Amino acid sequence: MKVKDTKYEDCQVILTIEIDADEVEKGKEESYKKLVKTTKVPGFREGKAPREVLEKQIGENALLDDAMQQMIPKYYTDVIKEQKIQTINNPSIKIISAQPLVFEATAPLPPKVELGDYNKIKVKPEKIKIKKEEIDEIIAQVRERSATYEPVERAVGEKDVVTIDVTANVEGKEVVNEKGMDYQVVSGLTFPSPGFPEELMGMKKGESKEFKLVLSKNFYVREAAEKEADFKITINEVKETRLAKLDDEFAKKVAPGIESFKDLRNRIESDLKNDAEARTRSVYENKLIEELVQISKVEFPPILVEMEVSQLISQHMEQLKSSCQNEEQYKSMIEKMPQAEMQERYKPIAEKRAAGRLALQELAKAEKIEVSEKEIEEEIEVMIAGAGPKMEENRKILNTPQYREYIQGVKFNKKTMQRLSEIAQADNGKPKTETKKKPAAKKKPAAKKKEA
Repeated sequence: MKVKDTKYEDCQVILTIEIDADEVEKGKEESYKKLVKTTKVPGFREGKAPREVLEKQIGENALLDDAMQQMIPKYYTDVIKEQKIQTINNPSIKIISAQPLVFEATAPLPPKVELGDYNKIKVKPEKIKIKKEEIDEIIAQVRERSATYEPVERAVGEKDVVTIDVTANVEGKEVVNEKGMDYQVVSGLTFPSPGFPEELMGMKKGESKEFKLVLSKNFYVREAAEKEADFKITINEVKETRLAKLDDEFAKKVAPGIESFKDLRNRIESDLKNDAEARTRSVYENKLIEELVQISKVEFPPILVEMEVSQLISQHMEQLKSSCQNEEQYKSMIEKMPQAEMQERYKPIAEKRAAGRLALQELAKAEKIEVSEKEIEEEIEVMIAGAGPKMEENRKILNTPQYREYIQGVKFNKKTMQRLSEIAQADNGKPKTETKKKPAAKKKPAAKKKEA
């Protein structure tokens, strides 16, 4: 065996290794001894077929292929040990030639991180202020959801709920047939078609109407989407929206523990503030990580990006599945997203995430951040605090090695991020105020000696 070439590129080692012909022959002989025991050869008892007969039976390259599967990992491992190369994952193998047997092994090396002067990072978090209009908007939404609908004898108006019979045909095929369907008339709605609610405006109970409209692109019958449809509708009933009075009684019905309209506003303001703080914190932390990566030198092998991409795609798929109504819709959505396209889309995000994670890990080393067993125990107690009768069961689950390791990782990242945040906000970049020194105390004059 000899190493023909050793190269270092993109935080990877690329080894070109040639295996001696006699070693290849030994490997093929070992493969023959193994395969002859499990291969049935006509005219020979099990394990007794000569090598040349076996090769004809299974193909002349079969022994070499099997031998390579055994030899290549062994010789690669020998070279790694001899050259004292530290790798972080298995190599990718490429066969250069079969005679002589030459292969190329590309293996990822540990990332390299050189932190910049992170003490110079100064970023102020955005201040959170909830406006009165935001609270009013949430109350209006709650009020809309709790509205009642009373029958009226007048023409259909904005936000009325109408009970209708409706049919729609596209190219002679019926795509809608609903009897007694409730529909809220809101201008601008595009279901089942842009302009549909506007066609209902002004109609009265008992009236019928025919019209043509182009169906929306998201119409549930896919082959009919964005095609012109012939609609026929009949108004069976018109109901007016009745909004509740904004008082203490309304507030009590909205959520448990609310006793007054003022309490409701305070609860909404608190919830909005918590949500805004979570969003702002995420944006702020991402900014800090970007700053840290920008002033540092971070190198890592492509496999780390591939792993990040795989995780991002998995998360996307889970979110997509939860948003779909059924398995058929989920499969239909997946078909529209080629794997290669998703990998390309997520690659820049993955690169940022990999660089940020590595830079934070190096910062944690520099700042000597650790998570003690006591901190893990405390975190577990916080997590099970509201579990009630299942508290002991949950404690037992969270105390398994797998969950403890996960909790340690989350806590470690949180502490590291908190430390970077403290550094970035220290004095908010302002010069330190000098402390005025107290004037030195005056020495008392020495007492005069009395003359004898």
